[in-house]
Amino acid sequence: MCRTIIVVGHPICTAPGQVKGLLTSSKVKFEYIDIHRDTAAAAQVRSLNNGNETVPTLVFPDGSILAQPTIGQLKAKLESWEYKVGLVAWLTGNTWGILIVVGVLAVFLRALGYSRHAARLGMTSAWLHALPTRTCNDEPAQR
Repeated sequence: MCRTIIVVGHPICTAPGQVKGLLTSSKVKFEYIDIHRDTAAAAQVRSLNNGNETVPTLVFPDGSILAQPTIGQLKAKLESWEYKVGLVAWLTGNTWGILIVVGVLAVFLRALGYSRHAARLGMTSAWLHALPTRTCNDEPAQR
């Protein structure tokens, strides 16, 4: 049995890139088809997805499909096919989520750092209100 997975997408959507990254990191053979260049593939995707060009659509060797799968759904499907989806592969597929979490954590830690620094200097949150504020024209704002 051929074990190549068909990944159908188009360059405008970023999700196929995440799927391809996860498949590559997990050493899964796949073929990528751009539905903007292959009208027959576009018609096939519409027939599989109630007339919609839903991407990414993955077609597995057994004929099963996943349309717009979450990384968790794809990981579970690959593991059912006995592929090893390691941490690096999972991280590759979850790049945006990880960046968001890291960004929120950085903002939180920065705020915490400023609060601790202010406390060391004996300041309270009232010091923020005592600072002069400026408008767009660099003129003092009215409080």
